Amino acid sequence: MAQGAFSRSAALAALIAILGIGACDSAVAIEPPAPTIQVVGSDASSRFVPLGVGKSVVIELPRDIKDVLVADPKITNVVVRTARRVYLIGIAVGQTNVLFFDADGKQIAGFDIAVTRDLNGVRMAIKQVLPDSDIRMQSVADGIMLDKYRKGEDTAAAASSTNKGAISDIGK
Repeated sequence: MAQGAFSRSAALAALIAILGIGACDSAVAIEPPAPTIQVVGSDASSRFVPLGVGKSVVIELPRDIKDVLVADPKITNVVVRTARRVYLIGIAVGQTNVLFFDADGKQIAGFDIAVTRDLNGVRMAIKQVLPDSDIRMQSVADGIMLDKYRKGEDTAAAASSTNKGAISDIGK
């Protein structure tokens, strides 16, 4: 009798093992394989391009362009002139990036673009009023910062008043 109970236990264990393996096999067969996600374009290797509002730059690419991604078209406009030549145009103050892809979907180039106010007019106005000054300026967000003036307080005050006039002209 002990031998009969043992053989029934062994048969039951074998049956459970067979059913368990079959259930595992069918569950594995039903599940689709997990898709692989790949990053095919990013700004990790992008080149920095400063642009003024209303200013442009011409870019020659090494391969033909099939696709263009502009992260924020309100900041920068991209005109594809030929299969390898593009124009980047600053529209509004801000930052964005532009990625170019070939027919195989591989990234050709990426550009990290900072569009700021064009200060050439302000620089010329300060040079006319203070020709011997060494005043530098840079665009910060939507404003202008004077930097490294060396001729004394009178020069700084004159440049500041010239700068305010130029800024009010820009806003018109």
